Amino acid sequence: MPTPETLTSDEASAALQAAERARTAAATAATPVWLAPVQGALFAGATILLFGFGGPGSPAGGLWGNLAGAAAAVALVVLNIRETRRTGISLWPTPGRSGPRTLLPLLPLAAYAAGWLAAVPAGRVAGAVASGLTGGLALTAVALRHNAAARASHGRHQ
Repeated sequence: MPTPETLTSDEASAALQAAERARTAAATAATPVWLAPVQGALFAGATILLFGFGGPGSPAGGLWGNLAGAAAAVALVVLNIRETRRTGISLWPTPGRSGPRTLLPLLPLAAYAAGWLAAVPAGRVAGAVASGLTGGLALTAVALRHNAAARASHGRHQ
């Protein structure tokens, strides 16, 4: 077996990639099935409540929309921090890597932004509802896809 001093750069790179795949598979395989839908629902709820029903024209001057939306946003952040710490998932992509691994997480952002186009003809509340729903659904789909791929990868490595 080669020692670290005798590894070529290709062998070292392959070893690092294998270790990263194994760590990711082990960490994300334990991700609960309910997590992705809850993340999407909390995202949608926070967006719709804060931006759609948190304004001055809303019931109670937007107080209930702001409080409920803030609670959903805090719950989403706490849930994501808990899962990130528990699984050891990196918050930022590896420098120099691109492609689906880096670009796919941008899908919910694009869906969220596209949803706001509904605000042009129909107003702020419609834009908030559309962006919350499209962003939440896209977040759920990306998270479910990621979790399924991790579970499949985890099954291959056992």
